[in-house]
Amino acid sequence: MLVVRGLILLILFEASLLGVVVVGDWPIPGFAGVALGELTRAGPMIPANALLTGVAVVTYAELRRRDDGCTTSALAAQLRARG
Repeated sequence: MLVVRGLILLILFEASLLGVVVVGDWPIPGFAGVALGELTRAGPMIPANALLTGVAVVTYAELRRRDDGCTTSALAAQLRARG
């Protein structure tokens, strides 16, 4: 459980660091500079958010396996039954 918490903290730290490092407006006056600055900040966050989603799914599956021995095929069957 400690490894899972450490992994989540590491990924969240990476995502927050990425959001802080990629900050800055373009030296273009007016709306264009602000828009390009926002796109520059938002662009790298897309892969970071995809990574965080993957970490959440894998963590959930790992915790379910530890809790009640649920397998991958059982999780897939549960998702098919609900969807």
